[in-house]
Amino acid sequence: MNALAKFRYLGPWQTARKYALKAERALNRHRRPPQLPAQDPTIDLRLTLLGHDFDLSATNRWHGAWPVIYSHAVPLDAGGDVKLIWELNRHQFGPTRQMIRDWIAQNPYEFGINWNSAMEVGLRLIAWIETFGREEFSAALAEHARFIRHNLSSDWIPRGNHLVAEAAALSLYDGTPHPWLRQAADKQFYPDGIHCEQSVAYHRFVTHLFALAGLPQPKALAYLGAIRQPDGSLPDIGDNDDGRASTRPLELPPAPAGSVAFPDAGHYVIRNGGDYCFVRCGEFGMAGHPHADLLSPVLWLRGTPVFVDAGTFAYNGDPQLRRNFRSAEAHNVVTIDDEEMAEPAGTFAWRNTPRGVCEQWTGAEFVGSVGPWRRRIRNKTGTFTITDTVPAGRLRWRFHLHPDLKITHCGDGRFVFGKFMLTAPGKLSVGAGWRSPSYGVRLPVDVCEISMDTESPVTAEFRLE
Repeated sequence: MNALAKFRYLGPWQTARKYALKAERALNRHRRPPQLPAQDPTIDLRLTLLGHDFDLSATNRWHGAWPVIYSHAVPLDAGGDVKLIWELNRHQFGPTRQMIRDWIAQNPYEFGINWNSAMEVGLRLIAWIETFGREEFSAALAEHARFIRHNLSSDWIPRGNHLVAEAAALSLYDGTPHPWLRQAADKQFYPDGIHCEQSVAYHRFVTHLFALAGLPQPKALAYLGAIRQPDGSLPDIGDNDDGRASTRPLELPPAPAGSVAFPDAGHYVIRNGGDYCFVRCGEFGMAGHPHADLLSPVLWLRGTPVFVDAGTFAYNGDPQLRRNFRSAEAHNVVTIDDEEMAEPAGTFAWRNTPRGVCEQWTGAEFVGSVGPWRRRIRNKTGTFTITDTVPAGRLRWRFHLHPDLKITHCGDGRFVFGKFMLTAPGKLSVGAGWRSPSYGVRLPVDVCEISMDTESPVTAEFRLE
């Protein structure tokens, strides 16, 4: 996006605000932090969040390895994956009043990693109000609200879930939906109710935030019920950092009996008893939370998960792992001459993103295409057939199996794993992959790999039964 396009997106007021905040933060970088009192030595709690163990009896319990300096001067990578320390300081684990008093003493306003992100401040504000009400710790709540108002990410391009979280926190604090929340309700959803970041986990996150803030989105909530898997869980599509909007769960509607389609967002669910397939096409997705998963099916057969999405694992710490988990190679697609579906551009950005097109949808059959690659997915009770038409080149398919399924036979045109079989053309081999069921956790999985080198376009059929 060039400078003129950015100006048009933000408008004159938000553009001016963006540069004013930059100047303010630059001037404040060398502010001296106040002297911190001693930690409360009686606090002793061990807990695990996002696969990481925290010991609250440790020194710098709320800051970890991050320095207590002006908040916008704190290097986000100073202590590893910043997502982990932020998760602790969201206080959704049920801290005691004693812990909150210690936190307030150890986290002076605008100093330390816990005053760096307005969204993190907002989620902590929500947790405190839900746990302790508005009267207790009222001065600290007011500081949180003041920080959020001053640092709203309304000057971000594009505006996404961060702004929703901040505006929802202010809505809960003020007792009325914030104007930026109303703007997000209008601008951040497709007409069929799906959030534009093309991540199921983030869709659930923002749907819950809207409900907490008194501005529920019925279509967004209905979508979550419509895509539930046979065990009631949600498919892992796009980024998933296990982020929660609240200390309380979001109640989801029951799943419908049959197949459903959301053509504006490009999401399609084949449902036939225990047979289930989620596949997406359409827009690649807003900002950095979609993965290279267009036309990649998540499949259940006879009530058992078979083909899975790799998940997310981590945002920070290892750039190559971040790249790998959201790449085409981590999804159930075909690559042509080892080319990626889109080009990663840092932790939360993409370049040269494609668009998928749904060519046909009947409820039992989906046909879609991305560029020259065309995929047909058909269901008959107890079987799925995937038919790909692809141009000439060095072709490689990968189908990632659920961690409970191990390949016991590979050859003679078929893979056997558990009570299932995948028949396939070409050269067959067993690959190794990962499945991240939650942030910070990864499990090894077997991958059905099929390769062909062709000099002309080819149609390949894969049958799962």
